[in-house]
Amino acid sequence: MKTANLLAGLALLSATCFAQLTPEQKSLDFQHLAGLYAKQYAPYEWKLGTYGFDLLNLAPWLRRIGDSKTDLEFYEISQEYVNSLRDAHATYYLPSDFAAFLGFTVDSYDGRYLIDAIDTSRIAKGTLPSELAIGDELVWLDDRGPGDWVRAFSGFRPVPNPLTVRREAALFVTYRLQQYLPRAHEIADNAVIWVRHRSGQYHVHVVPWEKTGRPLVSAGISPTPKYSGQVAAASPGEEEGTPPYMQVLRPLRTWRMLSPRQALTTGGARPVFSLPPGFVQRLGRAQSDFFFSGTYASEGVRIGFVRIPGFEPLSRFQALAQFSSEMTFLQANTDTLVVDIMGNPGGDGCYTQDLLQLLIPYRFQMIGGEIRPTRELLIAFRAAIDIARLSRAPNYEIAILEAVFGDIEGSYRENRGRTGSVSLCSVTPDIDPLLDRNGNPSAYSKPLLVLTDELSGSAADAFAAVIQDARRGRTFGMRTVGAGGSVKGPFYTGFYSGGFASVTGSLLVRTVPVTSKDFPVSQYIENIGVRPDIEIDYMTEENLLKRGRPFVDAFTRSVVESLRGAGR
Repeated sequence: MKTANLLAGLALLSATCFAQLTPEQKSLDFQHLAGLYAKQYAPYEWKLGTYGFDLLNLAPWLRRIGDSKTDLEFYEISQEYVNSLRDAHATYYLPSDFAAFLGFTVDSYDGRYLIDAIDTSRIAKGTLPSELAIGDELVWLDDRGPGDWVRAFSGFRPVPNPLTVRREAALFVTYRLQQYLPRAHEIADNAVIWVRHRSGQYHVHVVPWEKTGRPLVSAGISPTPKYSGQVAAASPGEEEGTPPYMQVLRPLRTWRMLSPRQALTTGGARPVFSLPPGFVQRLGRAQSDFFFSGTYASEGVRIGFVRIPGFEPLSRFQALAQFSSEMTFLQANTDTLVVDIMGNPGGDGCYTQDLLQLLIPYRFQMIGGEIRPTRELLIAFRAAIDIARLSRAPNYEIAILEAVFGDIEGSYRENRGRTGSVSLCSVTPDIDPLLDRNGNPSAYSKPLLVLTDELSGSAADAFAAVIQDARRGRTFGMRTVGAGGSVKGPFYTGFYSGGFASVTGSLLVRTVPVTSKDFPVSQYIENIGVRPDIEIDYMTEENLLKRGRPFVDAFTRSVVESLRGAGR
């Protein structure tokens, strides 16, 4: 009798765990998601005019939601809706921690999918073939080639730059994250892979998926209440040294894209390439170093190198002090400087401005933001201004708050979708040069070259744009992501499905209009990105096998020739 009761209980539990949402629940949650974007999303008109996607036209989406048979199908439709915006800051996340990894990654080099990273601990454990090597080509995985997998996964990454889409989708070939891929758990225990080794031989290997977390099969059953309330967005942590009243600006200054690749290959302290023989490393050895830097020489030219891995340091004050000290040294000991922001996912807009001040020895204009006005923002800014006055805050801080509030209030009152371009880190966009105690500019003043790629996004987009607009130096590499806005959230988007979404709250605006073959003349960074002055693709087989030596030779040759051309 006890056994029968136990089996009956287990059957009931199983049925409850895998029960699907009702059509009404799915409809309510999808409308909650759509309402979030209708209220908070800044680039609505830009996306409508550029891609013809109207996020307010819900009829076709609600029909599909109503016809969906499973919760996973509901998640896929919700994700497709958000991804249709082609916005690196706007992402729909499933409430799942499930992940599966084969122990190596592949990326597209010269159009072929080559192994570029291997978890050697898996080889030691015997779960990965010892003969796998960097540069081997993955030609087949289970029932299709890697290019077919990439095409299948491309729709799950809403990044505007097609090169970025391909690279992020390539990550999913061997690294399945259900947070992004609703059906990531629908895999066998092992994968069958065909590999063409560097020797030219083909080998077939059976590799186990290393699975972590719990797969999301359904959202589960829950009763439907007659009324539902609001769900608040997750509040950001306090910024180091920032008064509470200035925290209201933080979401508008957060220029950082979220990407599954960041955990593996972007934002690293070291560059993806090896520096040439004779390179003398300065920063990047100690855990307290925020940058990687050093010097080397070529044809009598002293070249400085500094890598900025991200624009969101653990300590902004310490990072700025370190960068300032390094610029002082490089100013005295080099003829030119290479600044590497490849793979930089962005961060804080004001910290980005601070670093630019240490690289531009004259007045320049900083990127501004067109903000989506909401009632919540108005209330928050009113309260922040009152607190700042009561706290006897510095006049310039009160002036920044009042200026932003004035633009938001005016556009809200006039029922405009966005403000004009607003300065978010200073009273005006005109940024004066930093001066030493003798009144001389203290920024690095010699020729500059900035390295970018298709993984340089958000604040890194803005950094490269200011360098170009201020005519401070040339950019070298590939077109940046085109993540041109501030990111808000993640927001909780459904009582029943438990999904999350991030929203773009503003559009970043350059000071100089740009022309590109894919878009109309515009001052926006969103979707367009920053096109390099010198286009050189790092993603070649030769660079992979030679640890980037051809790429390093190319940018070294570029700075040397530039100095000679300037009559050094």
